[in-house]
Amino acid sequence: MEAAANDCRNICNEKGSWMPYVSVDTPSGGNDIETTQHWENKIVNNGDTALGAKYCKDRLAPLAMEARVVGTETPAKSTGQMFAKYSSEEGFLCSNEDQFTGGPCVDYEVRYFCPNVLEQAQSKHLVKNG
Repeated sequence: MEAAANDCRNICNEKGSWMPYVSVDTPSGGNDIETTQHWENKIVNNGDTALGAKYCKDRLAPLAMEARVVGTETPAKSTGQMFAKYSSEEGFLCSNEDQFTGGPCVDYEVRYFCPNVLEQAQSKHLVKNG
C-alpha cells in the first residue's frame, strides 16, 4: 500500500474504511484536479449521486487519502511528478507548471479513508467534553 496509507496508521483499521478509487478530472492539456472541493462541487452542484457514494458519508472530513495513476495502480509518489496538493484535507492537485520536465501531469485517481459515522460522533463528543 502507498505511503499515504501510513498517515492513518493506528486509526484506519478501527475508525473507518477506504472508499474506491475515482478520477473526477482528466488532465487534457492542463492540471489534474482531484481536490476535495472539486469532488464536493460535483456531488452537490451537479447532483452526482454515484460520485457521492464514493466519498465520505454525511460530508464527514476524510482521515487519509491515496492517489495513483489511472490504469496502472502506480502510486502517485512513485511517478517523479510534483504535486501542488496531496492531503486528506485538500485532496490532490497536479499542476503542469510544477513539473521539472515541463511535461503534462498524468491522469490520477484518488480514494479517501472515511471515518465511520459513529466514530466521528464519539470523537466530536470527546472533544467538546474533554
